[in-house]
Amino acid sequence: MLGVIDRKAEELKNKIMTARSAWNGAGTAYYVSNDGNDAADGTTPGTAWKTLERVNTFGGYKNGDWVLFERGGEWRGQLNAQGGVRYSAYGAGDKPIITGSDKNYAVASEWTETDVKNVWKNALVKTNDVGLVVFNHGEKWSYKMVVGIDGFEGRIDQMTQDLQMYHSLDDQHVYLYSDAGNPGERFDAIEMAEKRHVVTVEGDDVLIDNLFIRYGGSHGIGTMNRNGLTVKNCVLAWIGGSLQGVDPQARTRSTTRYGNAIEIYIACRDYTVENCYIYQIYDAAITHQFKNLNPETVRHENVLYKDNLIEKCTYSIEYFLDQENAPDQIMKNIEMTGNICRLAGCGFGDQRPDKTQASHIKSWDSHANRAENFRIHGNIFDRGRYMVMHCAAGREEWMPEVYDNLFVQWEGGDFGRFGVTPNALRPFDSALMNDARLTDNALCIVKKD
Repeated sequence: MLGVIDRKAEELKNKIMTARSAWNGAGTAYYVSNDGNDAADGTTPGTAWKTLERVNTFGGYKNGDWVLFERGGEWRGQLNAQGGVRYSAYGAGDKPIITGSDKNYAVASEWTETDVKNVWKNALVKTNDVGLVVFNHGEKWSYKMVVGIDGFEGRIDQMTQDLQMYHSLDDQHVYLYSDAGNPGERFDAIEMAEKRHVVTVEGDDVLIDNLFIRYGGSHGIGTMNRNGLTVKNCVLAWIGGSLQGVDPQARTRSTTRYGNAIEIYIACRDYTVENCYIYQIYDAAITHQFKNLNPETVRHENVLYKDNLIEKCTYSIEYFLDQENAPDQIMKNIEMTGNICRLAGCGFGDQRPDKTQASHIKSWDSHANRAENFRIHGNIFDRGRYMVMHCAAGREEWMPEVYDNLFVQWEGGDFGRFGVTPNALRPFDSALMNDARLTDNALCIVKKD
């Protein structure tokens, strides 16, 4: 069975990686190339722009216009996606890359060894937090030390393990334990996921297509209160891990880390994530979520997550809605289908202190999650380190319909939680075989290697 899933996952990955641009020739196209010139008009490949700054600050876009990045190119920084604009690719080769890390920090002269043996510092990072350091594009990654977790007090002499990382709020330096010498000599690539979204969506009716988005300490694509966001044919990787609350002026910080690949917070309508490959995310690969007070009634309507390959994220798909001042809040017309979700909780996000919450579907016990026409069907949920599904709602009629899925779990592993405030974990085989709400699914139990 795992061999079959391997083949299906590889076929879907190949489909995503070779997807053609969604550009349909309508509207004005603005081209962006590493060989471009920001003084040019951008309207042909020969007069392409060069930088994200030019893309972000141009004030002449009209609804239906396109920004096309040249395949094979890479841009560092943050993309601000404006309302009504479509962002995609042109040319031949690999998907264009938007990288949240400002530079490749694998430069030996930029690392200085401290008085503590094997602890090196880099003073060039100019942000209030780094969530993650990735070495050689995934060969290794850091373990972030957080003040207040596991007795860590922010003293670098407490760092004792290879690739432990600490971003000091006091001096803004990144400290790294390297037991094999200068990190800049040890690795060819060192990328720092700084605390910001790689792509911020600033308006409604936006398409993000055929981009590779990576190395952001907050969200890969982040926004709130949006209608008409579509993300398709994209790759998102190595996202999250920053501290959610940091005040550099007051020298205070929280201990909570966060970061999703694609998130709409508060309300959303006509929201689609389709044919994307998402891996190594600190929190969720895909999410729509809200819990708090809001002046307007929050609704999540017409949400589609389809044909995505999701691997080694803490949560493959997370959703919740619990608006404290609006009993008529609702999630309506929600569909999750055709997705292949693998190895929840098995990525770098497992360095979190609350390890046992990881799951392919995650909605938490305490949220109302009022819903209508909510369907989870035709997916593969392949193994979770702690569980494979956690679905809860305030009433039975608000629970999603779950059918025609394949659930795979290790022998002796848990299915998770399913129902009205389901506080107890349930064994994998008994949940799927004995719960009438779940029996229209297939299950497979595999031995651990």
